[in-house]
Amino acid sequence: MPDKLSASQLARICKLDRRTVSNRLANVPNIPGPKGAHLYALVDALPALCRRDTAEEETSRERLMRAQADIAEHQLLERQRLLFPRELVMRTQGAVFAAIRARILGSHLNDDEKHDIFTELHKDVIAACDAELAHDDN
Repeated sequence: MPDKLSASQLARICKLDRRTVSNRLANVPNIPGPKGAHLYALVDALPALCRRDTAEEETSRERLMRAQADIAEHQLLERQRLLFPRELVMRTQGAVFAAIRARILGSHLNDDEKHDIFTELHKDVIAACDAELAHDDN
């Protein structure tokens, strides 16, 4: 076995992700190799690769826990019927707006009054959407 190996070779041997190997070898001396690869002496590389990086593990563990918590929260909201599929909401909202429009158009109001109502409804919908977007940003 050669005494100098690339990060890819070391990743295969150590059964580590290539990016993890590169991160751990960041401060290890290297020499230029073929095709722009960096070659590392085993005596320098192995200690860096064998150390346990608790920050990497913690980050991965935290990401997993956060993802599991998000999934559990999503499932709870669905069971409590506080979360509905987007398609159902859009269909229902469309039906509600169609009913409101039909009711206004079929009313005894003149065209100017109907136009004023539609204009105010439009403003209210835009304001509600803006408020919801602002809430989501926080």
